[in-house]
Amino acid sequence: MKQIERIHANGKIETFAEDEASQLVPHEIVLFPSLRFWVTHCKSVKRRSCWVKPDSFPKLEDLKVIGSKDEDMVNFPFEMHQILYGIENITFQHVFELVKVFKNGKESNRNYESSTVVKVKHLTLNNLPDLTHVWDDNLSCCFDSLEKIEIERCKKLKYLLPSSITFFNLTRIAVDYCTGMMHLFKSSVAKDLVNLKGMSITNCTEMSCIVDVAEEEEESREEEIVFNRLEYLELYNLPRLTCFCFGKCLLKFFCLKILDIKKCPEMKTFSYGKISAPKLLFMSMEREKLSTTHGINAIIEDTWNDEILRSIKNLFTKH
Repeated sequence: MKQIERIHANGKIETFAEDEASQLVPHEIVLFPSLRFWVTHCKSVKRRSCWVKPDSFPKLEDLKVIGSKDEDMVNFPFEMHQILYGIENITFQHVFELVKVFKNGKESNRNYESSTVVKVKHLTLNNLPDLTHVWDDNLSCCFDSLEKIEIERCKKLKYLLPSSITFFNLTRIAVDYCTGMMHLFKSSVAKDLVNLKGMSITNCTEMSCIVDVAEEEEESREEEIVFNRLEYLELYNLPRLTCFCFGKCLLKFFCLKILDIKKCPEMKTFSYGKISAPKLLFMSMEREKLSTTHGINAIIEDTWNDEILRSIKNLFTKH
């Protein structure tokens, strides 16, 4: 087993149950000391059918758990949550009954510290019907190694980034078809996203704002949110989106070059505070590319008013 660096498993796989494996394999043995890539693509893995130790995969870099698109979706083994912190690339697709990805030690009944060094760089989650949290709210880990998050079709997810964790090196966020998500993150989280370069939020039918301002922060007129490196922002098909940021915040986009807003019919303004985007040359709304000479808020307000007038004219024309 020392020479195994890659495992790609197809079909239905049964391994030892935890009680049986714990008796057969001594705890001091490292099962796969050289394993770097592990792909599991199967129709059904029973919850208790996979037994692992935290140190069984000391060099594991890439983990993909991919189930089928039918009713036989994968049940992610409960015992495996503890190894995720040390893996660089993680993909879960069509995984049934996964409520939280990163849990604290108390919840998973394991004796590992919440301050464990986190190595996760890329996280991809697709079609996880029961997922409510990516990160446990009580986690105290720093996910500063995380660079890219891609979330798709996680209908029970209400928000993405918790305020208890830092994401200083996060460069890209992509969220698509998360129909239960109401906002992306709090303003306190936005202040720590100093390296974020691209953000794409699409087809989230319940999204009312991107950045949610806490009540205590709404009272402060000097509240400032700075996106130092954000170059691209896409907001597409968000039927309930009313603004980018609730509250009277000063938004600063020092590097924003492309602002693409389409199919957001309830968006009356971008922000209720001032906006600074010195490098933004034009913004795209529906099929038009508009100059930002008059400011982002003014363009969105004019576009919304034009749509209202157009709707009224169409109403009278029909009669």
